[in-house]
Amino acid sequence: MIDIASILAQRKILTLEVKKAAGGLPKSLWDTYSAFANSFGGTIILGIDEDKETNALIPCGIAHPQQLMTDFWNTINNPQKVSTNILLDNHVYPATHEGKTFLVIEVPRADRNNKPVYLGTDPFKGTFRRNHEGDYHCKREEVLAMMRDQAIESADNKVLENIELSDLNAESIQRYRNMFRNSKPSHVWTELSDAEFLIKIGAARKGSDRQIHPTLAGLVFFGDYITITNELPNYFLDYRERLSSDTRWSDRVTSGDGTWSGNIFDFYFKIIDRLTADVKKPFRLNEQLLRIDDTPVHAGLHEGLANALIHADFYGRCGIVIDKKFREITISNPGTFRISLDVAIAGGISDARNPRIFNMFSLINVGERAGSGLCDIFHTWAKNGYQTPVITESLDPDRVTFTLELVSGEDSKADDTDSFFNDKDSGGGSGDSHAGNRNSDAVRSDSSSEDGGFNGNNSRSGDSKCEFGGNNCNFGGNDSIFGGNACNSHSDFGGNLGGKSPDSGGKLASKEFLIYQKIAETPSLTASAIAEELSLGKRTVERMIKFLKDNGYIRREGSTHGKWVILK
Repeated sequence: MIDIASILAQRKILTLEVKKAAGGLPKSLWDTYSAFANSFGGTIILGIDEDKETNALIPCGIAHPQQLMTDFWNTINNPQKVSTNILLDNHVYPATHEGKTFLVIEVPRADRNNKPVYLGTDPFKGTFRRNHEGDYHCKREEVLAMMRDQAIESADNKVLENIELSDLNAESIQRYRNMFRNSKPSHVWTELSDAEFLIKIGAARKGSDRQIHPTLAGLVFFGDYITITNELPNYFLDYRERLSSDTRWSDRVTSGDGTWSGNIFDFYFKIIDRLTADVKKPFRLNEQLLRIDDTPVHAGLHEGLANALIHADFYGRCGIVIDKKFREITISNPGTFRISLDVAIAGGISDARNPRIFNMFSLINVGERAGSGLCDIFHTWAKNGYQTPVITESLDPDRVTFTLELVSGEDSKADDTDSFFNDKDSGGGSGDSHAGNRNSDAVRSDSSSEDGGFNGNNSRSGDSKCEFGGNNCNFGGNDSIFGGNACNSHSDFGGNLGGKSPDSGGKLASKEFLIYQKIAETPSLTASAIAEELSLGKRTVERMIKFLKDNGYIRREGSTHGKWVILK
């Protein structure tokens, strides 16, 4: 049940809409119903007005709540007015506050099988979504994307009768077959012809002309860039690596550079070693006394990349982009989640947008078929003391962005959290490190988390099914993947993490001191500018600045054009 008092105490947010409803059900109510259902869900409250100048919420109440409820149910159940009713009885109810009555309508995020939820009889005219500016009419491409997700047959199973098997990249197919043969040497498919093999794995099917043609999955998995973009004009793959703030890109791989095929199979194996190259590998042996090269963190990065390729809407805009910075990896792909974010992170349920592509990857042991991939990533990051991964969904264009910070949060122990990457990329060169652990007094514990659930805002998960986060995360010790090396006194923060800050009573953690030092040098710097200079995530910098402010190191004078003042 909604607490009206708490609603009135806040400003309007993305998932809240209030309407005065003095003359009955407002027409705009249905725009908002469609928008919430097609976006991230939300709550509509009738009987509250909004001051247009201050945005303050003003409780007015409604005179006849039962009549409004009757009118609401009559309209929402009329298919000539609304395409589908996704509400249950408990989603609509009256609420009271200080003698006034309000009508609360809680709209869940619609299941993909019910999208688009639209008004009237034409989905291209009556479909709405929600952004920070309010409800908006969906573009044709947004409606088509929802319709593709609604279809029983997946888009990647489509037969492309205008393309021949000979148009696929023969070298990519051969590499895949070799990997399949190595992982399944006795499998009966290893003896099949290429055409028969491609049919078995879902990369080809017979068309209406009774000839064998690639499926959409086969095209993006084994095609060449030009052939792919003839079918999918928005298709693009981009890996960008920047490990130093003084260079634009340290390395870059794009699907259209003409030096390789440009398909997702070759892209995965072309960049996966780059993506994980700097992750520390502890010296561990298996039962056969052979060194274990991969860690759960390696596996998490493999899974994150595979997820983007498997769940991408290849008809969508902006392509698949992987950004690797010194301590942060961002993976983004076109499309939105087909299930709710909390369900996806909890694990156990898989609803791949491209099940044929999913199957082709899994046949060579890439990707988690049990639906626990995201759950495992969150668990691994928590177990190793890293900051919780952040998943963001955005609309127009539809995108999912997955941010993985490769550095511990404030709960890090004595391990060298800033030496997560190999020495060659630590900023000081391979000769600027020495073996030795940082003083544990230099590390602070802070269990604070960020606001927001999974309603379109940047979110953090604490789902108990995966045992994410909390104070039970085990970080450091002999099983830690971190090195233990610290930068020597030639670095900015030296052996004691910068020595003692004035009146600090000890030492700030490394990132906090670096940010403190930057602010002292240039008091007008913004959080974005600091993040850019130090190659840190903006949200990480904002957390560190908050710590410095809360603990009396700095304060802000002025607002937009203000400056920082050093207090100690």
